[in-house]
Amino acid sequence: MSKKKISLAIIGRPNVGKSTLFNILSVNEKAIVAPEAGITRDSRITEGKLGDLTFDIIDTAGLELGEKGMAGQLNILAQKSLEGADVLLFMIDGTMGVTEEDKNLARLIRKTGKPIILMVNKMDTKLAEQMFGESYTLGFDKIVPLSAAHHDGLSELAEALEELEVPEIEEDLEPKEKYLKLAIVGRPNAGKSTLVNSLLKDERMLTGPTAGLTRESIGTMWEHEGQIIELVDTPGIRKKAKVTQKIEKMMVSDAIKAIDKAHCVLLLLDSTCPFEKQDATIADYVLKEGKPLIILMNKWDIAEQKETLLREMKFVLEKGLAQVKDTPILSISALSGKGIDKIMPEVVKIHKVWQTRLPTGQLNRFIDNVLMYNAPPVRSGRRIKVKYISQVSTCPPTFGVWCNVPKALPTSYLRFLSNQIRKEFKLDGVPIRMNVKGSDNPYSVKINKKAHQ
Repeated sequence: MSKKKISLAIIGRPNVGKSTLFNILSVNEKAIVAPEAGITRDSRITEGKLGDLTFDIIDTAGLELGEKGMAGQLNILAQKSLEGADVLLFMIDGTMGVTEEDKNLARLIRKTGKPIILMVNKMDTKLAEQMFGESYTLGFDKIVPLSAAHHDGLSELAEALEELEVPEIEEDLEPKEKYLKLAIVGRPNAGKSTLVNSLLKDERMLTGPTAGLTRESIGTMWEHEGQIIELVDTPGIRKKAKVTQKIEKMMVSDAIKAIDKAHCVLLLLDSTCPFEKQDATIADYVLKEGKPLIILMNKWDIAEQKETLLREMKFVLEKGLAQVKDTPILSISALSGKGIDKIMPEVVKIHKVWQTRLPTGQLNRFIDNVLMYNAPPVRSGRRIKVKYISQVSTCPPTFGVWCNVPKALPTSYLRFLSNQIRKEFKLDGVPIRMNVKGSDNPYSVKINKKAHQ
């Protein structure tokens, strides 16, 4: 049995500084911060630390009670995070004093019965200092004056957290296994957040017909048949020429970072929209980063001319993504859930292939046989000799090819060797890297010494 780490949820109206505080307390994840209200649209949770205290920290969308539409959806998501937290950090804007919205939120969160710390932010201004007294009218025992932007007030927050009486929940927790980080990428409005909700069987992410609702990469831990998965929902990636606003540039950068950290990537395509060059560009980037790729044809249930669509997709993949054979393509409907059950078996399978380690002896016996019938070409009257091959790393499978004239070995021959290894050892669906290395000459040092004597 072990103690459960407590979780802190940062809540409050939009643009009071919640994401700034989240970034200070977070160990790894960082939220997008900008002066516009409403940047955070999904709740994100990560490991937090303050002094000797460790906890889970939750960043939430700004609560706007009584609002409908997207703001109403954000309220639902924020309130779900509120329900799952042990401690609430209720943040207000000190430069505005206590607003009517703050009073309404205070009434709402009191009903949870959870420990609450009132955070009065932006206290680095004279106006906030003058209005600080108003914060006592909300009736909370613990009040921390704070300037998140300048990291002021953190020691007071640590002291307030240490004084809280939070029940220590004992639970059976096995040591955390290495988890599989699964990133879901694609153009805006392809259905990425809907897919995450379908896999989790929970309305965890904000969804809707409007493109660009997801503005940050949001990771959610999930257990699937004993395997710990982190599902990472990412912002839509548009063509570089169309990305103009600073926030959108940050969103695209966030999605790219998610690909770089992923162990496997799901590229979600909208079957009702024509396949665009941008889709191929995203796929190409994923593979160049050495990540396993699975392509999901979403909204398949309402797509027209399905057979033609599949043929076109396979043709584009064969021509544009020739470096990886047999990239898996699955047809699904994230909204209805049709075909969703096919995704995780394919992820587990391709992730296993991505980690393949081939014994050097077995690999070289096979390559010797290949070289016997398909030797490297002769260049400038000199025969190129491949001495041996060894796998130097996994994730993706990477091989060193030692030969006598490394610079003369054609790229086409390396591609040939790569395809032979892929075929023999069933490495379909994952990138393979081949690095050419020169064979060391043990006499080179002696020769150089003689030349200098």
